[in-house]
Amino acid sequence: MKIETFQTIEEIFEFRRPMHTYQKMYGMKKTKRWCQRLGILPTVFFSFLVIILVGFFFRSMESNFLSQTNGLPLYTEIQYNQSITVGDKVRSLFGIETSYAAEPDVVVKDIAYRAQFLSQSVADPIEIEAGQSREVVVIFKNSGSATWKNNGPNFISAYTMEPRHRVSPFFNSSQIKMAEPLVTPGQSGSITFNLTAPSQTGEYLEKFYLASENHTWINKGYFYLKLKVVQPKIIEKVAEDITDKTVLEQTTEVVVSSTESQIVGKRVNISKKEIEAKGGERIKIVVIYKNTGLLPWQEYAIHADPIASLASGDNSLTFADEAWESTNLITKKETQVYENGVVRETFYIRTPIKIGEYLFTANFKSGDTVVGEPITINVHVTENAPLNYTPPKFVNEGFESSEVEKVPRLAEEPRIRVGLKVDKTAVQFRPIDDDYIIFDGEKQMGVLPEKKMANIQYDGVGTYNFSGGIRFYTKNIIRLVPKNDSHARYILLNIERPMAWVGPADFNEYRGKFEFVQGQVDKEMYVIVDTLLEDYVRGVAETGRGAELEYVKANIVAARTYAYLSKGKYPLFDVLGSTYDQLFLGAEVEQYLTDVPRAAEATRGMMVAYQDEIVTTPYFGNSNGYTKSWKSVWGGTDKPWLQSVKATYDLRDGRRQFGHGVGMSQHDANIRAKEEGLGYVDLLKYYYTGIEVGRIYN
Repeated sequence: MKIETFQTIEEIFEFRRPMHTYQKMYGMKKTKRWCQRLGILPTVFFSFLVIILVGFFFRSMESNFLSQTNGLPLYTEIQYNQSITVGDKVRSLFGIETSYAAEPDVVVKDIAYRAQFLSQSVADPIEIEAGQSREVVVIFKNSGSATWKNNGPNFISAYTMEPRHRVSPFFNSSQIKMAEPLVTPGQSGSITFNLTAPSQTGEYLEKFYLASENHTWINKGYFYLKLKVVQPKIIEKVAEDITDKTVLEQTTEVVVSSTESQIVGKRVNISKKEIEAKGGERIKIVVIYKNTGLLPWQEYAIHADPIASLASGDNSLTFADEAWESTNLITKKETQVYENGVVRETFYIRTPIKIGEYLFTANFKSGDTVVGEPITINVHVTENAPLNYTPPKFVNEGFESSEVEKVPRLAEEPRIRVGLKVDKTAVQFRPIDDDYIIFDGEKQMGVLPEKKMANIQYDGVGTYNFSGGIRFYTKNIIRLVPKNDSHARYILLNIERPMAWVGPADFNEYRGKFEFVQGQVDKEMYVIVDTLLEDYVRGVAETGRGAELEYVKANIVAARTYAYLSKGKYPLFDVLGSTYDQLFLGAEVEQYLTDVPRAAEATRGMMVAYQDEIVTTPYFGNSNGYTKSWKSVWGGTDKPWLQSVKATYDLRDGRRQFGHGVGMSQHDANIRAKEEGLGYVDLLKYYYTGIEVGRIYN
């Protein structure tokens, strides 16, 4: 390049030698690269495609290798570490996630079946000597809305996977059933593996999936066990003669140090440390313990200490619940728990019956050895227990495995107040088979003799007028109470409630106490029938003539439970006597629906409970083939016992929905009792998921 002296610096730097000069000088011809020929966007797309293909190549090789080795030793230790190291580096280079136990692809056909993994009794990797056996328990929570069962149609089990239904070399089967007979939504179930290690040592990966037999795979039901089969341990026990140092014997005895031979554990968690509740309330407690030693727990139990009252000094008080084994033994399990195994136990306590400050203390034991920290909970009882509450009693207290004596929750039969709306300001009252005591509020005014009429009138501005042998005016509620017989009947002469489908009567005869009041909210006039609960259900006309007796029993139990839980529902009474709650027609129902008193007598005191709590039991006429869940109709918090179930006979008979659709379909239940021969308890358990039926009072 020649620079002229007259050129400026800008002209010098702006100089460019044309490209064709170089091509001419050196015989060069410019060639475009492949990426320049394709352009920017196609190049980026092609590069991304290459990365994806390489990633799939490595992933497919890994999956193929793992699937071929399920139930067989995976790798030797060196091969295993090398393969993961190389694989991880290659995959990480391309941004591909490492997965050693990828979840198999299954189809969940029923979303009501869902599980949540909770714990595994022995942590991975599970080491087993070749030819030896070991128990492993895997615990899942039923987080769906369907009840799990371990027998009958749709039972719950764990199937081997990849390949599916293969025979496992550890238990010589492809399937293991759930241990518990019944697991309702929210409760926990377990799969117990009794594993026997094959002779070939190495690492194994056993994959499983929970399933409802012939129905559906269970959502989130995948789990796996990492197993390590090792050679049996042979440790020489040497006995030396001090004089000649001669080796006397060689055995297979395993020698452990004194610290390793101890039963030890750790309390991992406790659900409550403080409780504030009324006396007699049932409180749920969950504790988790871990075996931190080398020796297994052959069994375990939770023992409650005698109650420590910080305020009352009453040694007769107790925390015992009906589900306990005895006064002090809460639970005992004949289950082995190996090192690093975790135990999750749920139990209940009853708060002491008297107001005060208390300390609940219990110990977790394996045999006679206390394991881990004790369970300690401060308990503050704010009110005395109800007078009708009876703490549980146990028999054969000299034996640790005493059985609880089933004591009804209520010491006596409860009463129910039924509101009957009337379009009159005066009622004519006449006792049928007993004298009635007349009350002005709490003040006794006199006695109305049997079969003598009285008139009770309201003036519309707050004053009641009573005339019948005696006469008085009052702003208090007038009550009439049978003198001798709590089941005594009376008739309301000017009230008519005809129901032709039940029978040719006015249905104006009732049992028990009587009140006539104006409603506080709607200002309507109400007759209040204050009667015993059994007399109430004998007067409920919710089943037709000719119905199956077992169905009538089921309906009576549902009606009794519904009424009991409705106590206090309204300001002046508990339930309405109309179909808004339950159709109550009184004493004359016994004459026309004769199966109703029979069913009431056969099921006296029986109610429905879910997880030991009495629960509401709605019912209705018939469905379109499926009942409805509580939440789908009324919203709010879901009620696990009120889920949709198939109403087979409603569907078969082409029924349309009549009623709200929640709980028991009366038409379906009646036909089911007739054609399947089901008893009332089985009928109730069909329509109310996961419930139990028990006697609440004698």
